[in-house]
Amino acid sequence: YAIKAGDRLRGNTIQRQIQNRILLATVGGGILRNKLPLVRFHAEGLPDPIREAMAMDYFSEWNFSEGVLRGIMDNPAFIRTWNEILTTFTRLWEKTKKSWGKKTLDTMTRNPLQRAQNVEQHTLSFVLPGMSEPLRAFLDLPIVIGEQEYPSLRSAFEKMQAFDPPRFSVACHNDLNCDNLVVRPDGDWAVIDWEWVTECADWRMSLSHLIGWWWANTSRQIQAPSVIVQDGKLVLTSSLELPSVCYSFMHDAFNIGAAYRKKTNESKRWREQVHRYLATLFIGEMRFAHPRGRDAYTIDLLALGIKALYDPTLLFPEPT
Repeated sequence: YAIKAGDRLRGNTIQRQIQNRILLATVGGGILRNKLPLVRFHAEGLPDPIREAMAMDYFSEWNFSEGVLRGIMDNPAFIRTWNEILTTFTRLWEKTKKSWGKKTLDTMTRNPLQRAQNVEQHTLSFVLPGMSEPLRAFLDLPIVIGEQEYPSLRSAFEKMQAFDPPRFSVACHNDLNCDNLVVRPDGDWAVIDWEWVTECADWRMSLSHLIGWWWANTSRQIQAPSVIVQDGKLVLTSSLELPSVCYSFMHDAFNIGAAYRKKTNESKRWREQVHRYLATLFIGEMRFAHPRGRDAYTIDLLALGIKALYDPTLLFPEPT
């Protein structure tokens, strides 16, 4: 289904993915049985500079979001499969949770502060459609989206880079998005791409991926977005909609996150941290808009990120 090739994944890095797969299968203790497709190597007949490649056994031609958009199952079947995925990973989190204790951000395989800083660096050099200067030129301007005014990009990035540690670290795939979840028309599913697997993850980051992916990659524009500088403010126009079933996916993910939070007595501020991760996801997706064929959505992604930080109920109602 997926190929990882090139200098970045040569030698030890390929071996690390294999080791990560074994780790995930081991710590899961059967929870992920048959959900981690086997890996094969191809080291001959590949052109330079690709000297080694890693291919995951064929499982499905559809990742989860593509399957939804193409309707390979009916909506009730998708919802059943989605809830099985959510339940599987919350079981993994419950089984592997360990007190956060004196852990630091550097302990985490995917350091959320470093990730947010990388997103900020890239975003400030980004030139939005219709603009002649990068966003760095508008760093301190208030932002207006619709009729709502928000603080500046500088303030948004500062808020995004705050971090409230979880009570527990967990073992997790650590890149749970719908590109890495593949599904078949019979409802069977698997998870691929184990580059970020770790025994020290923040479950709230994974939850944010399971929620935010739908807005970031399956939304459709109701009207063309725009951005202008007006009266000393950065004014964004953005209007998106989702396939109706995607709202069910997001509600189900939020609800299972709320239930897990209650079960583990996680901090009541858990939701604020989820929204920091959502903002990082949305704004970070701006740099992947072109390879995903969604160049026209960069303004929308920035608007989503700002809303996730400051006005999350506009995007995600309270869990039911």
